[in-house]
Amino acid sequence: MFTDNLVAEGAFNKGTSSSWKLFELVLRLRLLEINAGFKIHIIHIADGLSRGDCNEGVMKGVSMLNYVPLDTTCFQRSPSLKEKIKWCLAPYLKATNLDDRYLMELDWFNSGHDIVGGCLNEENVWVPKYDSGVNIWCPAPAAG
Repeated sequence: MFTDNLVAEGAFNKGTSSSWKLFELVLRLRLLEINAGFKIHIIHIADGLSRGDCNEGVMKGVSMLNYVPLDTTCFQRSPSLKEKIKWCLAPYLKATNLDDRYLMELDWFNSGHDIVGGCLNEENVWVPKYDSGVNIWCPAPAAG
């Protein structure tokens, strides 16, 4: 969940609040997590109002989703990231071309599970062939 309310984010992450209404909100969200079996993450998105500026960001009418790139991978947001992390990954990567180890969205199942092909065995059952290694898969948050 994304909010422009820093106090609500703090209360949720702390687990309580001295404000009765905010405490009830935290309680309802925690019960939702327990009953539905998922984890809620509340992330604060600063807007102009918190700095006294009513003419920028969400207060100006810009959608909050413009500030939360859930459809964009970290490599799309920061193209130089691959080069920055290459030095620490190189010793673990078998491939001579490191770009071969960066998986696309649809590659994660086969390549991400070290499947590099396969064949039918004598009982006509497909048996995968494995080649272990380090792969880098960085999907957009919405796809992950």
